[in-house]
Parts: sequence; structure tokens; C-alpha cells
Amino acid sequence: MSLFGLLDRTDTISVADPFLGNPMNTRLADEIYEAVNRLPDSYAREALNVVEFLAKKIKYTDQQGNNLIQAQEISMRHVWDNDEDEVWNDIKPL
Repeated sequence: MSLFGLLDRTDTISVADPFLGNPMNTRLADEIYEAVNRLPDSYAREALNVVEFLAKKIKYTDQQGNNLIQAQEISMRHVWDNDEDEVWNDIKPL
């Protein structure tokens, strides 16, 4: 039985990660659960802290990337927004 109590251990469907909303293989979730379940409470709490740190790090990195994109858009607006290039605005992506 899996961590979520619904799937056999051989199933590999993706489920939402509670921290990031990204898909996580249920087998991986089970392995993590089993590894942490064998730890004393103090170490399990430390493992949870590491996971939460990694989730925050990913969120921070993504946010920094978005900030960079926004800064580039502002600084390049004068290059991209001109009458000569208006024809490119109507092209549909593939």
C-alpha cells in the first residue's frame, strides 16, 4: 500500500507534491516516507526541515527568474515595441 493508501507500490502515477504542486512519483514518495519513518522523531523533524528548505529554495529561485524576466522586458521594451516590428505581433506560435 502506498503512502496515500490508494495505490499498490508498483504503481508509478504522478501525484501533486504538497509543497510545490509539481508531480511526484508515488514510488518515490513511498521510499521517502519509509526512509523517514525509520528515523527517530528528532531526525524526522530535521528531514522535514530540509525538505521545506528545498521547497522554499525552488520557489525563491523561480521568483528570482521571474524578476529577471520582468527586468529584461522593461529594459528591452523600446527595442521590441516599435512600428517596424509590429508585423511580428500577429504570428501564431507553432
